Amino acid sequence: MSLSLTPVYELASGDFAPLSAALSPNDVQRFLHAVLAYGQADQIPKTPVQLINALVSEAELTRVLAGGLLIKSDAIVIEPSCCCGLEEWHFWFEALSDGPMPFFGHDPVIWTARERNCILIHASLGNGDDRNPPFDTIRTSRMELAAALTRAESQLREAMHRVAAFAREHNPANEEQLMSNLDRWFGPVSVNLSAAER
Repeated sequence: MSLSLTPVYELASGDFAPLSAALSPNDVQRFLHAVLAYGQADQIPKTPVQLINALVSEAELTRVLAGGLLIKSDAIVIEPSCCCGLEEWHFWFEALSDGPMPFFGHDPVIWTARERNCILIHASLGNGDDRNPPFDTIRTSRMELAAALTRAESQLREAMHRVAAFAREHNPANEEQLMSNLDRWFGPVSVNLSAAER
């Protein structure tokens, strides 16, 4: 069984877009637009310079973006559910500890449980919050989950390198502040700007 966790965010279509080093400039612009547009009714700027300026001027300590980690294991695919956001992806690390299991969304509800040295990831197959069968279950070890989370964090960091390169090209004066804001909203994804592709 091979476990993969992919950082994703939800598009207006309801599909999920992955975040990785494969982001094109158009993908980066679409991501920044989604970050700014989520939950806002006002007209959203469309040019790269305007988008970055708007995101740099954001004062919120937190920001929400529908998405999170898309889970795959063999034939089972579990997408982020309602009320699950990219800003909460790192809560998955709590599943490795012996503390309370984190909340992963609902409709369908996703939950985890510990069984000896294994971690069980469940997703209801209905359209509600029912934890009764039937539901999909992925059984993984703590070591495998930790490795998958490390890979997911690496993918997110690589995506942020693409965002930094995009900002550097279109709005270099605001690159550092943009990356600081993204780190605060969706971290820990700190980007060493000197190491980003130039």
